[in-house]
Amino acid sequence: MTGKPVTSEASEVHQILVDMQATLRQLMSRESVPQRFLTISSAARFTDLSEESIRRLIASRKLTAHRPVRGRVLIDRLELESLIRGSVKTPRRGRGRKSD
Repeated sequence: MTGKPVTSEASEVHQILVDMQATLRQLMSRESVPQRFLTISSAARFTDLSEESIRRLIASRKLTAHRPVRGRVLIDRLELESLIRGSVKTPRRGRGRKSD
C-alpha cells in the first residue's frame, strides 16, 4: 500500500466491484438458454435417435429442414419437441366399451 488513508469513496467503489464479481459468477454458473435451431447431429443427441432417423423424419416431411446456407441443415428445436411429445400415446381404456 502507498500509505494513503482509505476514503469512504474508495471503499464504496471496492464494494461495488466485489458485488459485480459476485453477480457475474452467478450469471456464469446458470445454465444457458437452449438453442432454438439444432444441427442434425445435435438433434440426434437431443432426442437419443440416430442421425439417419432424423434425416428420415426430414425426408418424410415430419420435420422441417431449414437451410440457411448451402450444406447446412438446421431443425427447429420446438418443432422437434412437439413431434416427440405428440408421438407419446396415451393409454386407452379398453376396446370400445364404456368405462364405468
